[in-house]
Amino acid sequence: MKECTRQALICISVELLMPGCAMFAPVPEPVLPEGIPNGWSISVKAADLPITSGLLDLIGDPTAEVLVLEALEHNADLGAAALRLQASGFFLNGPRSRLLPTVNAGFSRGRNNQEIDVQTGGSATADSHRATLGFSLDIDIWGRLADQVAVFENDVQAEEWQYLHARDSLAARVVQVWIEQISQHRRPSISTDRVAVLMKAEALLFGQYEQGIGSLDDLSTARSRWELAQADRSEQQAVWPETIRRLEVLTGRYPRGKLATGNRLPNVAPVPTDIPAAVLLKRPDIQAALCKARAAGYSFRAAEKGRFPALEVSGETLRRSVNLGKFGNAGAEWAVLNSLLQPVFAGGRIAGTAKARGKEAEARREELGATCKGR
Repeated sequence: MKECTRQALICISVELLMPGCAMFAPVPEPVLPEGIPNGWSISVKAADLPITSGLLDLIGDPTAEVLVLEALEHNADLGAAALRLQASGFFLNGPRSRLLPTVNAGFSRGRNNQEIDVQTGGSATADSHRATLGFSLDIDIWGRLADQVAVFENDVQAEEWQYLHARDSLAARVVQVWIEQISQHRRPSISTDRVAVLMKAEALLFGQYEQGIGSLDDLSTARSRWELAQADRSEQQAVWPETIRRLEVLTGRYPRGKLATGNRLPNVAPVPTDIPAAVLLKRPDIQAALCKARAAGYSFRAAEKGRFPALEVSGETLRRSVNLGKFGNAGAEWAVLNSLLQPVFAGGRIAGTAKARGKEAEARREELGATCKGR
């Protein structure tokens, strides 16, 4: 009779598993939107351009390289992003652990007065010691737990790409502010020359006016230009220290306005040309959007599988003894439990969650297309 029951359970399990394996198609791989051109609108000879590997290769200045490396090491915002990335990696252990058995060990000691004293007929206190070792395991019949792990893995990959995007953005910002402060440092000297020229022009017109061969309007206009040039020079002299402070903040320094960076503009190398689709795939923000789209797809499939039965296997072995000294000689007891839980009614929560996850997957694909188009 027991053998017949076991065979019947096996047949029922096979009947449940076979349709489930066939009904879930693989999560589609998100792709770049259609319509991306195969070439740029302006034709250039790529063979004549030097090959560069990054922003610093384009700049080719040792001062800029030192500042960028300092920013990558000491910038507070980037450091916080790195710590959040490490935290997301630790959180990944949570869903992965659900694919493995959970083992728990316990020990308890108690005392009760439920025992009967055979001599007096009254109640007697008795000690009890209990040691247990149990395990439980969720059997991932439909692959729902594996899909949840895939969601977290893609989320962590997205965090990694976003961190790289933050690094690239920080490097570009440092180079931008560095070039900006060089330009602002050179402007006052140019403005000084301009003030000197306008002052000579104003003196010349004043001399002509004294001789009666010049007009008062020309003299007034020249004097106004000279005064405006002086005011512009003073403003430019005040802007340069502020830009230096911005650069110090980016590099993680205290903003004192005393960073020495030189006053020579770099020679920027030509940018190499690639196929537009290849350029998009090299962008960290595009890769992050692809990972988020994959995660949304796995999340939708895991939510759909929430309406199917869940199988859990658990067991426990224990020893009990009244005397702790004789605990090693106590007999061992064990028990194994198999449970199959089928959701019957949840007020529409499971179906609503699946639909929401499906719409979220569609939204992620739309965001991927918008990111590729530069919106």
